[in-house]
Amino acid sequence: MHESTHVSYQFDHTDLDVFVRDRCHAGDQSVGDISRPYLILCIERETKLVVGAFLSTDLPGKDTIPGLHSVSTLTEESKAKWEVPVIRRVTNRGIRYHGLTYWHDHLGAYLGQEVCVRAPFKQTPPASVEIYVSDKKICIAKPY
Repeated sequence: MHESTHVSYQFDHTDLDVFVRDRCHAGDQSVGDISRPYLILCIERETKLVVGAFLSTDLPGKDTIPGLHSVSTLTEESKAKWEVPVIRRVTNRGIRYHGLTYWHDHLGAYLGQEVCVRAPFKQTPPASVEIYVSDKKICIAKPY
């Protein structure tokens, strides 16, 4: 008989007591909005181990917690093959990742939403990235 293991996660959210200049939304220029970033942690309840973190100047949305949960609960096999996935917001220009902008036509339906970006390990910048929404792969985006 197999033993059933149940892992319980706790999510904690706070505004950080620092101010940052948001260059991403200012078109990568030296001028941008000054704001306080948000930090969300995914904590394994029994051990109190932080298994995932999300830092952003964007207000956490409905996709933030599921995205952080999927990033935090990767298997060892997927961790060996892929970099740790990151959460990015889809803009009308695409998704910024490792200094490049990635796009696929399917991303148009997700403008303004947060998506999970996964890329092959040790390939920086990657030739393509996989884009997920709620653990469902929606496309493979390429830089332009």
